[in-house]
Amino acid sequence: MNKSWDIGYLYDEVFEKEGDSYKSLLWGGQNRQFVTYRTICQEIDFNGTSILDVGCGFGDFYEFLYERTGWLKRYVGIDIKKEFVDIARKRYCTGPELMFACCDIDSMPKVKVDYALAIGTLATKDIFDDLIPKMWKIADLGIVFTCLSDIDYKGSLVSYHPDRILATCFVLSPHVVMRHDYGEQEATFFVFRKERR
Repeated sequence: MNKSWDIGYLYDEVFEKEGDSYKSLLWGGQNRQFVTYRTICQEIDFNGTSILDVGCGFGDFYEFLYERTGWLKRYVGIDIKKEFVDIARKRYCTGPELMFACCDIDSMPKVKVDYALAIGTLATKDIFDDLIPKMWKIADLGIVFTCLSDIDYKGSLVSYHPDRILATCFVLSPHVVMRHDYGEQEATFFVFRKERR
């Protein structure tokens, strides 16, 4: 595993205390997690698509999507925490259309998907400049990621100024959407390969 991605230790202490809980994933609250998920699904209809979920945790976003779409062509969740991946595998019946792997984006099996997502992944280490171009190469339709906004957030996790993120997004594509309107001290960025209708 690439040392730059070795940030699993940040979760160890919390996981030991909280176990299979949204708290172990460093979400500020379960409602916050679901508000973020709903915001993402307001912009993209994932029904029938394939997804790479970078930093998938316990597979919560898969469950959220499955309950709302009914059918995903393929979901691949990766996380560097073996304990998280083990829990996700126990929760869901895995197979060719649903896979969880303990790895980072550099060491994962080669895959092409419609969308690559990183939800909450960028809050624990400043890996933005490394991760986003790799997600872009994998995704045929676009990428989605969340960042804590340094306009709103003043804690100890990693935050970014939305202008810096937007500048990078527009290097990738002119088709960019930013959602910074749902009151959760974060912004969600959508970068699409083509203009949406």
